Amino acid sequence: MREEQHGRYYGVGMVIQQQNNKIYVITPYENTPSYRAGIHPGDIIATVDGKSTEGMTSDVVAKALKGPKGTHVQVTMNREGQVKPLAFDLVRDEIPHPSVDLKYEIRPGVGYIHLTQFQETTAQEVIEPSTDSAT
Repeated sequence: MREEQHGRYYGVGMVIQQQNNKIYVITPYENTPSYRAGIHPGDIIATVDGKSTEGMTSDVVAKALKGPKGTHVQVTMNREGQVKPLAFDLVRDEIPHPSVDLKYEIRPGVGYIHLTQFQETTAQEVIEPSTDSAT
């Protein structure tokens, strides 16, 4: 809950989901350790720090991937089309989790803001100039 309120956490930066007793990568966040390492949507997390993820929930795996900034976590992935599992040495970093994921001006004086949730950083996110190409 505190991570959600702060709008950031330390980890590797990917959305994961449990499906059919496996942990799938849904998407790596852009410019995060997992994205820079080349992890793809659809990859299956086989191990975290040498421990099999078989039977683990996505919450348990997510907690294992989080940790202090600058620390390493070893992740093994199974990828369709690859014969052998892929090994990644990821260095945990600060992962921003913005509450404003879309904002733009519809017409002068009228704007659109999409909030995913309210958190400590929401007001500042609304004030800051957008980096979206839609603005």
